Amino acid sequence: MSQVRPCRRSRWLSITPLVAILAGLLPAAAFGAAERPTFYEPPVPLGPGAPGDVIRSERLSFQGITRPPAGTVGYRMLYRSTTALGEPVAVSGSVLLPPGDASSRPIVGVGVGNHGIGDSCAPSRLLAAGAEPDLRTMSDLLRRGYAVAVTDYQGLGTPGDHAFGVNVALGRNVLDAIRAARNLPGTGLPTDGKTAVIGFSQGGGAVGSAGEQAPVYAPDVKLSGIVAGAMLSDPGSQARYLDGGLFFGVLLAAALGYDASYPELALQSYLNPAGKWLYKQKRDLCQQLVPAFTMQRISWYAKSNPLKTAPWKARLLENQVGNGMPDAPAYLYHGQLDEALSWHQTTGVRRRWCAQGKGANVKFTMVALGEHFTTQLVQEPRAIDWLARRLEGVPAPRAC
Repeated sequence: MSQVRPCRRSRWLSITPLVAILAGLLPAAAFGAAERPTFYEPPVPLGPGAPGDVIRSERLSFQGITRPPAGTVGYRMLYRSTTALGEPVAVSGSVLLPPGDASSRPIVGVGVGNHGIGDSCAPSRLLAAGAEPDLRTMSDLLRRGYAVAVTDYQGLGTPGDHAFGVNVALGRNVLDAIRAARNLPGTGLPTDGKTAVIGFSQGGGAVGSAGEQAPVYAPDVKLSGIVAGAMLSDPGSQARYLDGGLFFGVLLAAALGYDASYPELALQSYLNPAGKWLYKQKRDLCQQLVPAFTMQRISWYAKSNPLKTAPWKARLLENQVGNGMPDAPAYLYHGQLDEALSWHQTTGVRRRWCAQGKGANVKFTMVALGEHFTTQLVQEPRAIDWLARRLEGVPAPRAC
């Protein structure tokens, strides 16, 4: 493996957040959502195979203003994963490689934060367009010499609704992206090398769930560490937190994601005429979800609140991170003034993981006066430093 170099940001990375925000406010058609590229269409029927099998792949070219570090080689892939109900599904994603020999490179699976629910919001498409919001994270990892596996998540890019906030499904998508990276022809990545996962916000919940599920669902993916910031870890309590708030659009996306993932939830049966109209609209929003639906309430769209019913409560509880415990050490962080996700989401996971046994090792950092977006900018580099030591084989200091 090539020597790990200090993390030095290019001049473009400083403007990545601004470019991503502006891109997110553009109509979805700006990135080609009006006509789905055939690459993202899975074979019907899907046919036999195992989670992590690559269905198809192609080289990924990088256009636009923001790009990965020079020399990065990218692949777009369509691979097999598993839904929250245990059914096989095709998911799209990307693999990014720094230059040099890949035969001993660790693979880091990235769970991206909220990108929206339209197919044009998929990271594999935004990377190609130069508008990926989480490029900074990916670039920091690439500069350290790691291969990066990025899932688009179920239904984000591929046919069907995005399983937004459904941690069980998204965690499996993350793990299977790592498997797919190992299986991807031409990369030379090790089939049994070191792995880790990192995510923020929705991605924090995804990688937390991935850590819990890995010992049983993906025992071949032996994680060296888990980094999760501002975790979406308790969907039930988070829904109450968002109702009537600035980020109500995120709650709307999650309602659609749960309805698509669990047909028995029958979201439409709870909706009033305004809600039914909204449900039938084309789901092509990216980050416009937040400004388009800010300060709205469930009661505006529903005859009765589905979140208070037994079927919804049960499925939300299934997707709570902390029901199991990962084998790997974890680094969790959250901003004290987070306006999008209550910090109780992350401290709750630490409490539940630490309560489950002597093997738990969970470091937690509260970022003083940190709100949602600045917290990631400030704390993630420190978290990646922690992750790098785990991938180097340095044991994590005991924490819990």
